Amino acid sequence: DDTTTTTTTTTTETTPTVTALSTELTANADVITNTFTSANDSVTATTATLGAGDVLVDGSSTDSDTLTVTMAAGGASTAPATITGVENVIFNNSSLSTAPTIAADNIIGANITINNTANALVAPTTSATTGLGTNTTLNLGTNITGASTVGVGNSASGVTINAGASELTVNMGTGVSGLTINGGTSTTMAVNMDSANAGASTGANLNSNTTINTGTGVGNIDIANNSATGTKITTGYTGTAAHTINITDVGPDTSLTIGRTGTTTTPTVVNADGEAAADKLTISAPGVVTLETVHLDVGGGAGNQVESLDLSGNGAAATYNLDGTADLPTTVTFSGS
Repeated sequence: DDTTTTTTTTTTETTPTVTALSTELTANADVITNTFTSANDSVTATTATLGAGDVLVDGSSTDSDTLTVTMAAGGASTAPATITGVENVIFNNSSLSTAPTIAADNIIGANITINNTANALVAPTTSATTGLGTNTTLNLGTNITGASTVGVGNSASGVTINAGASELTVNMGTGVSGLTINGGTSTTMAVNMDSANAGASTGANLNSNTTINTGTGVGNIDIANNSATGTKITTGYTGTAAHTINITDVGPDTSLTIGRTGTTTTPTVVNADGEAAADKLTISAPGVVTLETVHLDVGGGAGNQVESLDLSGNGAAATYNLDGTADLPTTVTFSGS
C-alpha cells in the first residue's frame, strides 16, 4: 500500500498578559522606571510623599498611566526630580479652606488636572500653578471658578492651558512658544508675556505664536503682549453686556477676532498700545467697535501708537470709531466681512 497520510499541526499564538503596575509613593525618594509596564499603570501619592527626589519614568508611549496626588490640607506640592511618560497627573485637593499651589516643574508631557474636591459650598475656588513645561496640558477642573494663576516656564513650547470656569491669569516665562490658552466658560483673563521683562522684552526672550481663546463669560480681557510675535486672540463672549479688550505692546503681527456684536449704545471697546518699532494689529469684529490705538502702556505711562491697522467685519458689517485727534496710525486697511 503506497498511501501517505499527512498530519497538519496548527500553532496558536498567545499574547502574554501584562499586569499593570499599581503602587504608592513613599516619603523617601522613589525611583520607578523598570517596573512601569505597557498597560495603564497607576501610582498614588500625597502631598507628603510626592517629593523632590522622586523619579517616575515610563518608556511606553501607547498606554495611559495615571499619577493621582491627594492633597488633604491643600497648600503647596513639591516638584519632583522627573516625571515623564506618565500621561495623566491629577491633583485632588480636599481641603475645606486652603487652595492648592502646584509646582509642575519637571513634569514633562503630561495631562495635568487640578480639582478642589470638597463640597462646593465650602471648597476653595482658586488654584495656583508654576513651572508648566514643554508639551504639558493643564486643566483647571472641579470647583475652580475664582482667580487662579498659571506660570509657564522659560523656553517651554507646546503648552496648553484649559481654564474651565476660572478667572485666569497666565504669567509666561522668556522664550515661550506655541502656547494655547482655552478660556472655556471663564470670564476675566489676563495674559502677561515674558512677564519678568514687562514692557521690555527683546531678542531670544520674546514669546511667539501664542493662541488665546478667551472664555464665553463676560469680563475684561487684558493681554500684555510685550512685543511678542504671532499672537492670535479670539474672544468667546457673544452676549450684549459691555466688553473691553486691552492689548499692550502690540507686536508686528498681532491679531484679534471678536465674537460679540457691538452696538451704538454699548460698543465693544478695544484699547491697544504699540511698541517702539513698527507694529500691526489686525481686528475682525461684528458691529460697533470703539478703538483706541494709543492706550496707556504697561507701567501706566504714555503709550506708543499702533502704526498699522487691518480692520474688517466678522460675519457682519463693522463700524470702527477711532479718536480722530489722538490716534494717528500710519496705515489703515479696511476689508469686507
